[in-house]
Amino acid sequence: MTDLDFTSLIAVHRAGDAEATLVLAKGYTLPVGIAEVNEDGLVRSFREKPTLDLSVTTGCMLVGPKAMMLMPRLASALNTDLMTHFVPKMLNMGLKVAPYYTEKEWYDMGTISNYEKLNVELNHRMGSYSRTFRPMEVPIAATAGKKSLG
Repeated sequence: MTDLDFTSLIAVHRAGDAEATLVLAKGYTLPVGIAEVNEDGLVRSFREKPTLDLSVTTGCMLVGPKAMMLMPRLASALNTDLMTHFVPKMLNMGLKVAPYYTEKEWYDMGTISNYEKLNVELNHRMGSYSRTFRPMEVPIAATAGKKSLG
């Protein structure tokens, strides 16, 4: 789930003349802390939820016609995943895969657990929104003779 600027993504994809464009984010904050342990079995250093300097996929991509022709062959295989199987296959075939970096918000819904967490969060947000939302009052005279949107 994302608030990605798809118009910009399409423009970058077309300008790069790529068969696929991966939507990437710079940096990834681990959900856990990391410890370095020395040869004596003692913790040498510790960082809580560090941000790693990596280009990470947001799970979004734009795919061109040549790459789309690969999908039926891969889709017939069991346990096919776009990021696990499709992207490496394109790279192994020498197809051009371009990056598109975004700073927009994104949420990985690649597992049922992540989907359930997002569902709870969105319900919480919408619940607080609906408690503060007040429908706008529209005078009857202002709506006379206008078609209903419903």
